[in-house]
Amino acid sequence: MNILLINGSPRKDGCTKECLLYLKKEFKISENACCQIIDIPNNIQHCTNCRVCKDKQVPCVKDAFIKMMAEQIQKADGIVIGCSVYYYGITSQLQAFLTRLCYSCPHILEHKLCSFFSVSRRSGNTDCFNQVMKIFQMHNAIMVGGNYVNEIYGDNPNEIYYDKEGLQSLRFIVNNL
Repeated sequence: MNILLINGSPRKDGCTKECLLYLKKEFKISENACCQIIDIPNNIQHCTNCRVCKDKQVPCVKDAFIKMMAEQIQKADGIVIGCSVYYYGITSQLQAFLTRLCYSCPHILEHKLCSFFSVSRRSGNTDCFNQVMKIFQMHNAIMVGGNYVNEIYGDNPNEIYYDKEGLQSLRFIVNNL
């Protein structure tokens, strides 16, 4: 099984990345899956609705990262997106990525196994979960849940290991995928 793990956090070595590394290890142990972690670049730009992608029916022509990700997603059996909570929402990087990807490739997530988790110091996880799940639903993805809202708490990477319920939720993602 080929799993794509996407880091939607601007902190490339923060809590979200630690969760993705944890997931990668769990996938290897329980499923012997091939996992790749990809960080969304901090300099990704928002969609300007230039419509070149629509006219040419190709992934976003203004961003090579989107084209590369479209190719990776097409090859993947499953996708897990992790994101830190920023002001009760997903990060601007993840929003720009999902908008550009799904606008230029509207069928890219169709029938694709997709899951999401969010990381926060205190709150806002449910808002992020709803935001991404609506995108999955709009694009006919197969939403893979955990045992609750997939959320984990921590302010630095080591703190996620104190959230036993959050780690259990990540393990449920592995089992359900």
